[in-house]
Amino acid sequence: AETSSWQSAPIEALAEGCAKSLKVVDLSGCRKLGNEAVCQLACCRDLQRLSVRGFWKLETGPVVQLLQACTRLQYLDLTFCSRVSGPEVFRAIAGYSTELRELLVGGLEAVDDDAVLALALSTAGSSMQNLCLCRSDITGRSLKAIREHCPNPR
Repeated sequence: AETSSWQSAPIEALAEGCAKSLKVVDLSGCRKLGNEAVCQLACCRDLQRLSVRGFWKLETGPVVQLLQACTRLQYLDLTFCSRVSGPEVFRAIAGYSTELRELLVGGLEAVDDDAVLALALSTAGSSMQNLCLCRSDITGRSLKAIREHCPNPR
């Protein structure tokens, strides 16, 4: 645990020092980071873009915490964060994220039709422009819901 804390220390310093002005964070491929790093970014309330692609240690709770805190988030890349639950994240997005435009969730756990339908029918779904669902278990039912309820796809 000490090593994990040490590895997250620069993220904590960045988040604390730039909490009011930090808008874009790309930590893609920083495989040694995980839950602590994402929790620390939750104090950056004006965060608009976050990529944690490949955070294989990341779990669902910190992502939900971040979504609750950072309601101005417009872009979120959780691709290959395999310990994160797709349905739980989609519920959090539907509940807290009215400005999210791009969501990349390829390789998330349990992304299926029910999860996608919940997102598509939410306020967040109506403003979604880019939704990457590669390596998911969706069917034509999800595609139809996206087509009908997400009017702004690129």
